[in-house]
Formats: sequence, structure tokens, C-alpha cells
Amino acid sequence: MKKYVYEETVISHALAPNIWRVLTNFGDWKLWDDSIEYIKLNSDLTVGSKGVLKHILAKEKKFEFIYVDEEKKLGLRVKMFLANVDFIFNIVEIDGDFYITEILEFSGLFGFWYSRVYGKQIYRTFSTNLKRLSERAEKLL
Repeated sequence: MKKYVYEETVISHALAPNIWRVLTNFGDWKLWDDSIEYIKLNSDLTVGSKGVLKHILAKEKKFEFIYVDEEKKLGLRVKMFLANVDFIFNIVEIDGDFYITEILEFSGLFGFWYSRVYGKQIYRTFSTNLKRLSERAEKLL
């Protein structure tokens, strides 16, 4: 199945545990990503656990975690009408620096349509949001 992908990476001087701590503090996501009104979990942070999120471009949506690899990868899937939208964060160390990558993947029959209607708008915020995430994590040092 074809995927439509948007991706951005920033270099952070924060340590992976601090990046992970900020990334998984869902109550404070709006402090570094102002397009998210809220995220609420229904259970522990594990693959398959569910929750709801409210993005400024959409109504409240249910999601499911598709990746939870502590201090390395976090991914959640929102099911839309005839499409999936995956929000994925990777944390990789290279030569003492940590690279934070945000990936937005659209798939399914209407994946192309959602990627054009929502993807471009969401992608515009990636760089700023990732820098804010990094800055918050660096303050935890």
C-alpha cells in the first residue's frame, strides 16, 4: 500500500531519556506542539494501548500506539475515513548528538487526499515543534 510521508529532523543536545520524558508527558504536549489541544491515554504506554487526541485541524480522534520503544521510537495511529495517519518520533544518537525525527505517514484509499489537505499544514509546524521539544528536554539536564 502506498504511503505519503512528511519528515523532519533536528539535532538535540539533550539526552535520550530527557527527550523521551518530554515526548511521553502527554499532558504537556501543547507546550511544545501548539497544534495539539490535548492527548489522553486510556491505559499504560504500550503497543496497542489507546487514547484520544484533539488536533486543531480535526475533531477529537481515537488513536492506538503502534510503536513504543523506550528512548528510541514512539508512534501512534489515528484511523480516519478510509485512511490511517501515523505520527512517529525517532530518537537516534550519532557521535554524541541526538537526532529527533518526526514522521507523518498517510496510507489507505484516502491517504493521498488526507496528505494533501492536512499533511502540508501539519508538516509546516514540524521544525518549530521539534526545536521546542528539544529545548524542553535540554532544560531537564
